[in-house]
Amino acid sequence: MNKSILISLLAIIIVAGGFFFWSRSEASVGSLNIYTGTTDIVRKDKTTAGKTGFGIRENDVIKVRDNSRVSIILKDSSVIRLEAGSEVQVVKFIYKEGTVSEASFRLVSGKMWSKVEPLQDNASWQIETPTTVSSVRGTQYNVYYVGGISGFFVYSGKIGVALLKNIGNKKILPESSQFILKDDNLDLDFAQNPTILKPGEYDEWIIFNLIEDVKLEGKEFIIPTSPTGTTISVIQEAATTTLEAVFPITEESPKVKILTRILVSYTK
Repeated sequence: MNKSILISLLAIIIVAGGFFFWSRSEASVGSLNIYTGTTDIVRKDKTTAGKTGFGIRENDVIKVRDNSRVSIILKDSSVIRLEAGSEVQVVKFIYKEGTVSEASFRLVSGKMWSKVEPLQDNASWQIETPTTVSSVRGTQYNVYYVGGISGFFVYSGKIGVALLKNIGNKKILPESSQFILKDDNLDLDFAQNPTILKPGEYDEWIIFNLIEDVKLEGKEFIIPTSPTGTTISVIQEAATTTLEAVFPITEESPKVKILTRILVSYTK
């Protein structure tokens, strides 16, 4: 092979590679959905007001304002949701044959719920906080970073959690477990075992996400009762906005009996 042909081939490879990375950076990985309030999208140092249907790209930073709540619907039907005050960057996102091949997010602050469709064996989904990284295969789970504390809750499936300073040492969190790591006590906290979060202890953010996931899947959702009544108000709202979710009712609490009446009166 003469020198001119080799140079031409190298030029083609460089151009093709550059086009691949350019096209990936310009491609939408999913669509923004605003439940309430407002959010900003930072792209290449330019801030744009996000609207429902806005295409989210790799390297975008999503900043959810106060009293707001949003989701990103991904092309493989996975969903992430962000609570008010959250900031997250889509660090890397690659699809392969219609499924997620590699996804990496950086949660700077706030709360991020992930409903991840099952991944292929060689695929990855990771969320970093300033001090930790979590990885999944396909699950429903919450990550938050607030006030120097990283927290994890696994509703279904399992996740691996590691400290960024020692990513080779991973702790597996099973279904229904929670794990809390304080920045000023990372090593001691990481040495502890995860604890179980009971349904009656779910906060409003978890309940909201479980209800939204039910709408997407059409599965049954067992109502967790809460002594504060927070859960009740959220489910009442859901009962007036959807008929797709089927809520099995028990007679364990007067609050659940009230819900029974609400659901029956609405579905007649």
